[in-house]
Amino acid sequence: MGARPIGLGGAYVAVSNDANAIYWNPAGLADLSTGQLTSTYTDNRFGAGIENLNLALAFPFWRHSMLGFNFYTYGYDDKELVFQDGRLYASLAVALYGGLSVGISFKSIFQQMDWDGVKQGESTGDGIDVGLMYNYNERLRLGVVWEDLTDSEVKYSGLDHEDIYLPQLMHYGASYTLFNSRSWYGVRLSDPLVTLEWSDYVAMGGEVYLFDVLGLRAGLRLERHNDEAPTQAFGTSLKLPFRLIQPFEMIRVDYTYESPPTLPGTHFLSLTLSGIPASIRIRNMHITDVYASQYANNQPVAMLELENEANETIECIIETQVPINLDGTMMVPYISQERKSIEPRRVTSEVVKVPLPEDVIQLEADRKQPVQITISYANQSYLPTTYETEFTIYRRGKCLWESEERLAHFITPTHEWINSYVQLILSDDLIIDLPENIITAMQIYCTLQATGLAYQPDPEIPYRHAKVLQRNIVKYPLELLSESPPTGDFDDITTLVVTLLENHQINTAILAFPDELLVMFDSGVPSDRKLQEIPPYLVTRFEFIERDNHLWIPLALRKIDQDGFFEAWTTGLELYRQNPDILFTKDARAKYFAVKFTPPQRPRPPAKNRIRRVLSTDIALYDSWRHTYLNAQKEERKAKAFEQYYQTALEKLTDNDWEGSIDALENALNLRPNAEEVRAKLVTAWTSLGDAHVIDGDWEAAIHAFETAKTYASAEVKPVLEQRAQNARNWIRYQESYTNARSAFQQGNMPEALRLIQQALDYQNTPEARQLRDDIQDQIKKMAE
Repeated sequence: MGARPIGLGGAYVAVSNDANAIYWNPAGLADLSTGQLTSTYTDNRFGAGIENLNLALAFPFWRHSMLGFNFYTYGYDDKELVFQDGRLYASLAVALYGGLSVGISFKSIFQQMDWDGVKQGESTGDGIDVGLMYNYNERLRLGVVWEDLTDSEVKYSGLDHEDIYLPQLMHYGASYTLFNSRSWYGVRLSDPLVTLEWSDYVAMGGEVYLFDVLGLRAGLRLERHNDEAPTQAFGTSLKLPFRLIQPFEMIRVDYTYESPPTLPGTHFLSLTLSGIPASIRIRNMHITDVYASQYANNQPVAMLELENEANETIECIIETQVPINLDGTMMVPYISQERKSIEPRRVTSEVVKVPLPEDVIQLEADRKQPVQITISYANQSYLPTTYETEFTIYRRGKCLWESEERLAHFITPTHEWINSYVQLILSDDLIIDLPENIITAMQIYCTLQATGLAYQPDPEIPYRHAKVLQRNIVKYPLELLSESPPTGDFDDITTLVVTLLENHQINTAILAFPDELLVMFDSGVPSDRKLQEIPPYLVTRFEFIERDNHLWIPLALRKIDQDGFFEAWTTGLELYRQNPDILFTKDARAKYFAVKFTPPQRPRPPAKNRIRRVLSTDIALYDSWRHTYLNAQKEERKAKAFEQYYQTALEKLTDNDWEGSIDALENALNLRPNAEEVRAKLVTAWTSLGDAHVIDGDWEAAIHAFETAKTYASAEVKPVLEQRAQNARNWIRYQESYTNARSAFQQGNMPEALRLIQQALDYQNTPEARQLRDDIQDQIKKMAE
């Protein structure tokens, strides 16, 4: 069972870092970095002539796993009584993640007893031990063993029943290494260890090495179910180089003297041969998958935690081989090498980089990629070791997604095909009085509308799920433009629009909402030049976002297939008021590189006449705003001139300058202002003009003025104006009747003259008409006499 474990009082469950682990805790085998062969022998245990023999062999089986075999026997032979008890173990241990390892031992049990050469009985059986080991950190280890998990049973020869030979038993242990190496009064101490174990006994022990050669240890074991004093043990070890027999590198001789409380002491001697180690041991390996759309040459794909287990600085070569088969014909190994020097008994972290071909960006499906990591040495005494693992290369478009800044991997404004695409869609003959950046953005937006671009949630990873899954799928701008018709999620369309704008040196930003992305671009107009460079009929309709002393414009892209440029602007402003996260493209591109992707075919933009048709809708809308604004300005000027003439007319009326008042009012009314705020003054003006014509005796002009005033007047005022117009009409009729009455009077037609003068008096009862009536009546009397 090993002189070293016995020398530690049997407190070995949480130590088990050599081939003796097969017996004590099979999980400890996973910590071995090389094969070991060990044997233990004693010929007079407890002074009773009992012989013990233990042979154990452990060797690597696969990455992070070890196999072990152990043969253990003890017996007694005095020619008269012969007794033998033996066990054969087969063990497997595997290192899991996070410092945890698990091991299992299958054991076969046999017994035999003879008396005077006559066999008295024999039995066979089997059992299972299961162990766990947890390396909490570099110093503390915890172990647990479930011994005889199935209540190991044996069956006796000639009998039809089985008896429990070894019942289930749990062992718990902990060990702690105080430090790695330290000098004390010129003596170099290394790996001082204390260990404790709890089972149906309590055991504890400790050991330390002097100059990494001579080991000293001691231990106690106290049985919990009796009152005996503890069993004591003392031991020593000697480590010596041993390279006479390959592939062994070191021999360790262990001696222990065990002293039970009531029996004579026992001497144990062990011999352990250790193979040539891979002196640089990989303690931990973290594999990082590769995303084709985020791949940079020699990108790290693994982080190795390397430990130099030797007592000297070792120079090693870390070689990485990745066999790539992209075209389905030939495997090409991509190889990288790095030379490292690691100090003795040190742990260091190293990055493993993989050189992949640029064509990896073309992958259209995820693939598992094997990788082989070999650690070799300039010193041939150390054997090279090879580790094989694999990582995943995620296809084009897939990417890690912490934030929308990751879109920078897909924003490729400098691609020559993007440049030619933009040059083909922009027109220099577009006549519209807007800043150049806005004209360019409008043309790009309308071009994408002309292609039939439409928003469609990603069926595999919709944008709103990207942050939750920490992964997204994004189409490259050229990839999206190559579709017919192109459809994409928010991230796809945003990347395309930003790429086209950035190609024309227009600064952009991304507005991020939980369920939506917007594009914001720089109009190119400084904030303090807004009124000088932005047409007033645009300033009055739209807000501009001030950032970095410039005016920026947001565009909503959800309905790019339906909404025009100005509608997208309006919707973008409404959403902006909800306080989105603002990510400036220049900052994202400084943080994340773009991977160039070239589709099989160059995308062609729509025909220019088709772009013009789409663009004409926005231009017509813009022209209508311009005309509306200019007309409003014209009306405003007319209203101001009207006000000036109107005030002049009022002044003339006050001065009884009827002709001057009429001229001023007619000048004011000839302007024909339409502004609502001058409507009441129009009524007053036309009424005043009518009154002036009444005073002037121009009854026809007065009627026209009063009738015109009625068209602007409210319902309450209209009856008054109608009465004034009627009065003017009565004066016209009066004058006509009065004139005809005078003519009849002069001609001597007195009855007709009397009828006409009475008619005139019905229209206007004036002194003049009454006098003429009296004269006619007097003449009629004279004629009657």
